[in-house]
Amino acid sequence: MSAAEEWSDEEQSLLEQALAQFAGISDVKEKWKAVSKAVGSRNARACAERFKACREVALRLKQQEAEGGQDDGKAAGAEAEAARDKAEREEAEAQAAQEEAEAEAKAEAEAAREAAEAETRDAERQRADAKFEAARKEAKEKDAQEKAEREEAAAQQAKGGNKKAAEKSPANEQKAVVDAGGVEEEVVMDEGQRRAADMRRQIEANREKLRLRDEEEAKKKAKKAAQDEEAAKAAQAAKKAAEAKLAKDKKALEEAKAAKAQVPGSVPAGSKGTGKGSGPAGYGSQAAVAGKGATSTQPAGKGGLAGKGGSATSQPVAEPKAPTKPSASSPEYKGWGQKPAAASGPSPAAGPKAAAGPKAGAGPKAAAPQAPQGPVPDSWDD
Repeated sequence: MSAAEEWSDEEQSLLEQALAQFAGISDVKEKWKAVSKAVGSRNARACAERFKACREVALRLKQQEAEGGQDDGKAAGAEAEAARDKAEREEAEAQAAQEEAEAEAKAEAEAAREAAEAETRDAERQRADAKFEAARKEAKEKDAQEKAEREEAAAQQAKGGNKKAAEKSPANEQKAVVDAGGVEEEVVMDEGQRRAADMRRQIEANREKLRLRDEEEAKKKAKKAAQDEEAAKAAQAAKKAAEAKLAKDKKALEEAKAAKAQVPGSVPAGSKGTGKGSGPAGYGSQAAVAGKGATSTQPAGKGGLAGKGGSATSQPVAEPKAPTKPSASSPEYKGWGQKPAAASGPSPAAGPKAAAGPKAGAGPKAAAPQAPQGPVPDSWDD
């Protein structure tokens, strides 16, 4: 039996002692861990396999002894059954220990993998930091180089401007005139002084530009304000002229109405005639011609066309116009062409009664009223 040969007598003895010692532990994993610690040189899995092999040997021996005798066989069978049950339990314990060992190995492998991944992430982060630092350093160097180039270009530009100014000067040198108590002295300026002088001149020029711009804006604002004021004045004057013209036209219209009302023969609105004739003498029927609401131009006195004192000038009577027939859709079409019903009172066409003549025998009778001249309309609706 190879499994038994691999174990020494001391290890076998330690295993048996450990099994007897920790037989009361119900937890299989804890039991085999304790057995492995007691043996010392074997792990839990090896101890379980050794126990399994020993159990199989014991079962075979018991089976052989059972075949030798009936009594011995029964006893051996019972023992074998018990040993088999125990072996099954121990086998289950060994399997559990094996699963635990596999789980531990798997956990260790997972931990190692996580550690490797963490190291990889750290390395990548370090590489990214190094790359960022290199890019930042490169950008900083580039900025410094560009700044140096700008300063050099500015210096060259200032130098060129100073050179042009020196060429324009009579002495062909960069000099400044200093007035000290009325005494002018020429002082040769260095590069820094020339640049400062150029800067001052540029500042003064900018100030002058700003001043001129402000003055121009102020002039524009003043001009716009004056234009707005003139426009407002013109609008006010136009408004006043329109009001004056309207008042003048209104006054002229009123004067025209008043003059028209004063024309002889016109009948002012609301006036009422007397109905009396104005012949110089005698009685007449001319009063009927000047009906109600009209005035007569004859001199005062009773008379008529054939009265005493001769003939009298009669009031001209306007010739009535024939009414125009309205259209069928007009509201005035209703009743067109129908004669009005006879009124109970006196006819308006008769005019006022003639003035009472003198007593019988005093003079001739008054003439009959004359009919109005012109065509008589068919309808009096209008």
